[in-house]
Amino acid sequence: MMRDSPLQEPLNNPAWARRVCAGCSVVAFPAKRAPRRVIQRFLSRTGLVLGLLLIAFGLIMTPQVHAQPEVSQTGGDEPARLEVLVFEGGRPVDGLTVRFAESTGRTEAGSWRADVAPAAGRLTVFDNAQALTALPLTLRPGEIVQVIITLRGEDRR
Repeated sequence: MMRDSPLQEPLNNPAWARRVCAGCSVVAFPAKRAPRRVIQRFLSRTGLVLGLLLIAFGLIMTPQVHAQPEVSQTGGDEPARLEVLVFEGGRPVDGLTVRFAESTGRTEAGSWRADVAPAAGRLTVFDNAQALTALPLTLRPGEIVQVIITLRGEDRR
């Protein structure tokens, strides 16, 4: 039979602890520890339960998200409003051609506004025959879209 090492003797033998601390007013005995498996099981179960509660809370508190209908699915009875503002060097730019789907116009005081049919198309800004910028857009019925464009570069004109 193997004997415990001298370093473990105080932990296993309460009588030894009383003998060593005979002159002490306080005698400390080692507390029994819970087996590791019990602690690991408790932590695993607690973590699992907390995780499930957080998932349930998130599902309850998240608002219902509904996708917007496609342009082709709607009646298209209400036009979309499109406004384009064009600046260069902090100042509005006049006389540029703006086109989206079937609507075309020129900027006045740096802005162009139009009520357009809901569609997926490309917003293009031209200076003479040169395209300055092109932006794909999808407009839905009743939607109001404002696009602000800042032009940079000396080779623009």
